[in-house]
Amino acid sequence: MPGRVRPCPADRKTTEFIAVRAARSARRQLDYREIPGGYVETGESPRQASIREVREELGIEPEIGRLLAVDWAPSPSEGDKVLYIFDGGVLTPELQGQIRLQSAEIRSHNFHPASALADLTIPRLARRVEAAVQARNAGDVVYLEHGKKAPHEV
Repeated sequence: MPGRVRPCPADRKTTEFIAVRAARSARRQLDYREIPGGYVETGESPRQASIREVREELGIEPEIGRLLAVDWAPSPSEGDKVLYIFDGGVLTPELQGQIRLQSAEIRSHNFHPASALADLTIPRLARRVEAAVQARNAGDVVYLEHGKKAPHEV
């Protein structure tokens, strides 16, 4: 089962996170935001993939912290995936100034409060990021299935 990683860099220690707008993809015709991330490559750990994806997509190397969420994501069209969200830390003004988007994949970026998730992205990603923010605030790690807390996690 393929693994995907999503580091969640933030502007503040509270609930603001960075969201990117994809440049192009048949799957991304709708105007919604994602958080940086991508597939884990062969021989790469999910954390290593998280570091690489932020470097490739944003051109920066913030300290990637602990695992916040693991989500089993079923998809009839793409196959089931296991997704990992890591704490992307707080981006200093210096790091924010160094952001250079990979134009082939990313069209723009902004910081948004977690309360804006539902209006910015697809429901399963909104649930996933919201759960990761809650896990970060609680000093916890959460297991999800399709962006929802699994029955034993409720």
